[in-house]
Amino acid sequence: MPMSRAPLALLLAATACSGQSQQSNAAPLTTNDSSASVASAAPTPTAPPVTTLPDDAPDATVKNVAATTGRANTTETAPPFAMTTLGQFEDPFAIAMLPDGAALITEKAGKIKLRKADGTISQITGAPKVEFDNQGGLLDIELAPDFATSKLVYISYSEPRPGGSSLALARGLFTGTALANVQVLWRAGADGVGGQFGANIAFAPDGKSLFLS
Repeated sequence: MPMSRAPLALLLAATACSGQSQQSNAAPLTTNDSSASVASAAPTPTAPPVTTLPDDAPDATVKNVAATTGRANTTETAPPFAMTTLGQFEDPFAIAMLPDGAALITEKAGKIKLRKADGTISQITGAPKVEFDNQGGLLDIELAPDFATSKLVYISYSEPRPGGSSLALARGLFTGTALANVQVLWRAGADGVGGQFGANIAFAPDGKSLFLS
């Protein structure tokens, strides 16, 4: 009896192996169909957006285009005032007119220039040390409301500080050739490398309040 069952056992084993082989052969077909489905669903690449250039723009292959005279819109009628050149200054920032027709001009590098009514220009000594970088330097200048009697001048500037530079407001006595007894009235609460200081000075109409941007 045992000998008669052996062929049947071998036949069943062979059939099972054949079934597994068919299943393993079918698996790649399913995978291939799935891959084809995924590939067909992939998005179609789109072209990059077109950048519109001005009509007078140079060709993209042109390098180091030389500077040319610019164009500006001007009014058809003359302005209701006359313009006069007062002088040449290096990086001027602000101007304060004196009662006698002279003017004090700040240059960002740290100089105060006096332009007298007769056109002569000289440098005023006594300006504080400034941090001249980016938008920093010697900035605004304003006369005290009672300048006629006090001779006081207010200036704002970027002051060198241990942690960088910060805005400072100072006041000094104008002697005609110098800014004497300069005192710092206010300093910004943060030092750093921001490089933007504001610095505009303005007095209230009654002369009792000072505003600093």
